[in-house]
Amino acid sequence: PIPPEFLQRGYISEEDLNRPRPIATFLTSWHIELKKDGPNVFFTGSEWPKFLAYFEIAETDVLLIKYQGCMNFSFETFQNGNNEDIEEKISSSQQSEQSPAAQCQEDEHVSTRRRTHSNGITPGAQSQEE
Repeated sequence: PIPPEFLQRGYISEEDLNRPRPIATFLTSWHIELKKDGPNVFFTGSEWPKFLAYFEIAETDVLLIKYQGCMNFSFETFQNGNNEDIEEKISSSQQSEQSPAAQCQEDEHVSTRRRTHSNGITPGAQSQEE
């Protein structure tokens, strides 16, 4: 799911989530549906697995998702969950973050690719033997 801390900041409002087909836009051309399931919110729909495949985002990768405002997002991928790179990126980004008075606020949050719906299914995941 999208981390609750990110949702609590109000960047994705209840109004946005209650629309008939809520959409998050990545890189202006990837329109990813959002699905609310209880307190959890997931990226979903037919475009989400295509997005993951197109950018070769693996199960072990970590996404640094940055909210650009107006339901637009950008992201960076850190292969194999390289925590040092992530911490360095977050630290440098927070130093240059916009003031709270900016019209479109920005925020970042780290999220792993593994997302499981309440029924235990991970969208776009392939079964793997451990």
